[in-house]
Amino acid sequence: EQWPMTEEKQAALVELVQREVQLGHLEPSTSPWNTPVFVIKKKSGAWRLLQDLRAPGLPSPAIIPKGQGTIVVDIKDCFFSIPLHPGDRERFAFSIPERNHQAPTQWYQWKVLPQGMKNSPTLCQIAVGKALQSLRRGYPGATIIHYMDDILLSHQDESVLQCLYDQTVQRLSEYGLHISPNKTQIGPSVSYLGTQLTPCAVTAQGFMIPDQVYTLHDAQKLVGKLLWLRNFIPIAEDEMNLLYQLLRGGGEP
Repeated sequence: EQWPMTEEKQAALVELVQREVQLGHLEPSTSPWNTPVFVIKKKSGAWRLLQDLRAPGLPSPAIIPKGQGTIVVDIKDCFFSIPLHPGDRERFAFSIPERNHQAPTQWYQWKVLPQGMKNSPTLCQIAVGKALQSLRRGYPGATIIHYMDDILLSHQDESVLQCLYDQTVQRLSEYGLHISPNKTQIGPSVSYLGTQLTPCAVTAQGFMIPDQVYTLHDAQKLVGKLLWLRNFIPIAEDEMNLLYQLLRGGGEP
């Protein structure tokens, strides 16, 4: 997912991407990677498209207008609710050998989207996005954010929000996707993607930041947490560069 941007920059990004597609420089993708892009206005007034290939972001609930009602829903077993085309199932086969070959090896193949495949998250995003497409058009005044199997609905009118929720459940069901009722959250205060949303504020949920790093994996987790935390508090790029050295194996920062 991309970093939050203004409406002007969003429009410029769409225009630049469409131009690059027409030029044959870009094509639709189902890649498992999704790193942020951003646009910069040059002195001439034209926009330039750049891509940050260092760290991905998440959708920000901070775009929700202040005071709006919110509902958060979770899709139950999202991956296993997305069927594979019968002609592709044989490509997702695996075997379970019998102990000491006392019986023939058992072979299985997935009929639904497996969780271990690298681009499964991307395909899950596409499937859920397609299910929500008509709702986005039908409720232009609503905010609909979805990331994997987590969906956030928001609208200033509570009755419209309830109607949107009911239609979301119905629409997902038509695509074979079902929500987890026990995980549904109805405002005014909800949790979504590591944030706590109230009618007046969006705050980061608490988590521990280690004061010592021993392994590369520890460094990766620390950098990931701090990059996410930069959505809420200012962390200087110079301070982050010290940690990037750890990821590059640059020795003690």
